[in-house]
Amino acid sequence: MEYYDYRVVVGIDFGTTHSGFAYAHKRIKTIIVHSEWQEYYGLYKIPTILLYDDKYEKVQSWGFNALKENIDNNKKPIELFKLYLSRMKNKPFLPNGFDYKKAIIDYLHEMGEIIKHVIINDWIDFYNQVLIVLTVPVEFDHTSIAIMRECAFKAGLLKDQYSRNLRFITEPEAAAIHCMKFLNENLSVGETFMVVDCGDNTIDSTTILFLEDEELNIMTERSRNDCGDNFIDQEFLKFLELKVGSTTINLVKENHYDQLQYMLKEFYRKVKMDFTGIQSEFRPIDLELDG
Repeated sequence: MEYYDYRVVVGIDFGTTHSGFAYAHKRIKTIIVHSEWQEYYGLYKIPTILLYDDKYEKVQSWGFNALKENIDNNKKPIELFKLYLSRMKNKPFLPNGFDYKKAIIDYLHEMGEIIKHVIINDWIDFYNQVLIVLTVPVEFDHTSIAIMRECAFKAGLLKDQYSRNLRFITEPEAAAIHCMKFLNENLSVGETFMVVDCGDNTIDSTTILFLEDEELNIMTERSRNDCGDNFIDQEFLKFLELKVGSTTINLVKENHYDQLQYMLKEFYRKVKMDFTGIQSEFRPIDLELDG
């Protein structure tokens, strides 16, 4: 049996709109969630967004900085590229000829540089002593997972493409393990429980069977709907089209993308965050849209 001297375990949550990572040293076992991103502190996630040069070859900025420069310079960023690994029919916009794999590689590379800076010291060999656990949606098939492995290798996270230093875990499994370990849920062998994952683009509910030795078995009963935070934004834009016309909204998208993004963030801050579903508690707000 092969022996692997893993000294640090890194968990990467590569999300559609936001991503982050946590790590734990084997001898300490305390889980540390990274929360210092660029000039921002105390935030566990960073936007899954990239800003390229005019030829879409070199990354100019990523994460919060890409979001800021996008607003300052009205440059259209690359975002939602993870959805190209899914089965959804209407894929998000990408420039003609741009390969979504490049975006995944570039983003994982930038995050990998942060990870290496945080955990590497004189007694850590990153490529041999660090185990990376990457979460994936439960609907990812073998092809999607193989692409993720290839991208992780090309991003510099692995010494070779088939390294044992990278493991995949589905998002419901990761959530279930968290519940079992940290929420003090006492489960008996043979019991089932449900994990509901409310994401930005999808809502998944998965039934999991608890087995002996704390093993988990994902049941076939699973429900998935394409809905979530981003779909609310799209419905809001459709509502604006009814008020000002689709031509106006399209012109804003093409010529003032920064203003559109700013308006959506104001919609999030002033409407979505305070929304309770109770009509009497809703208050009118003003949103400016220059076209």
